[in-house]
Amino acid sequence: MHFFWNTIFGLILTAFSLLSAVNAYGDYDTRSIGEGLGYSNLGARDTVDIPFQHSLRDFLEEAVSAHRRAVSDYDLLEGRNNVEISLTWKQKHGPVKSARVTVPITDDVGQLKQEFLRAIGSRQSLFGYKFKYEGGKSYMDTVTLQQIPVTSGSKGEFLL
Repeated sequence: MHFFWNTIFGLILTAFSLLSAVNAYGDYDTRSIGEGLGYSNLGARDTVDIPFQHSLRDFLEEAVSAHRRAVSDYDLLEGRNNVEISLTWKQKHGPVKSARVTVPITDDVGQLKQEFLRAIGSRQSLFGYKFKYEGGKSYMDTVTLQQIPVTSGSKGEFLL
C-alpha cells in the first residue's frame, strides 16, 4: 500500500508541473526570439536557399556566400567597410612603385602590404618596411587600418 500512494503522489506532481509549464509558455510567440538582434528587416519570405553539398566544408562555404547575398541590401556587416588607398613604395635601390588598393578597414598593415604587392605584381617582400600614413606616423604590421584611422581616398607609403 505504501508503494501505491508514492506512485499516485508522483503522478499528481508530474501532471501539475506539466500543466503549469503549458500555462506559463502557452502564449509564447516564437517569432519574438529574433527581435532586438537586427533581423527585423528580414521577414519570413526572405528565406535563404542553400543547395545540398556533400561535404561540411562545401556546405559552410555556400552558406556564408548565401548569407552575404541575403544581407547585402541591409549593410549590417562591419566588414563591408572598404577603403581605397593610394600607396607608394620607395625601394632602397630601384624605381618608386605605386598602386591604388582597396582593402577592408579591418585588415592590418601586413595584409595591406600583401595586397599592394599583388597589385603591382611583385614577388618581393616588404619585410622591415613601415607604413607611413599621410606623411604622419609610421606603423608596423600588426596595427589595423581602423586603429590608424585610414579613410578612403587617402595616401600612404612604405618606407624603411
